Amino acid sequence: MQLHPADTGGSFFEIDWDGKQEPEGHWEPAGGSGWIKAKRTEVVTRYSAVELQSPDPQGLAERWSQIAGVPIRKDSRGRLEMPLDNASVRFVEATDNRGEGLSGVDLVVADRARLNSAAEKRGLKISDDHLTICGTRFYLIAPNG
Repeated sequence: MQLHPADTGGSFFEIDWDGKQEPEGHWEPAGGSGWIKAKRTEVVTRYSAVELQSPDPQGLAERWSQIAGVPIRKDSRGRLEMPLDNASVRFVEATDNRGEGLSGVDLVVADRARLNSAAEKRGLKISDDHLTICGTRFYLIAPNG
């Protein structure tokens, strides 16, 4: 089920469930469980969080929590987050003049050198902890971090 940002705030809110209860997810649009064989994890193994920015991150977090029935907590850095089975949704203050919406994605990086090389070839600048593409910050997380 997809809920529109006009109703939820922040971004599209998609609610999926896996009737087969497979940890990686039996997702029919990607071929059921067949997508797992095509998964490439040499450079990035997975994403661990998405970040939504808002002028009112507390209000947005409470709205999403109410819809999902999942309590909000604070992460290790004191930021609001809604934990999910395989990742989390983080809610932060909008500070980049792009308004409310998706502001970042946490990527667990297996091969930082290869990621850096690919980014440089495309003229993208990487800071110590993130890469920005089209205004969205991709936070680079160590596998054990």
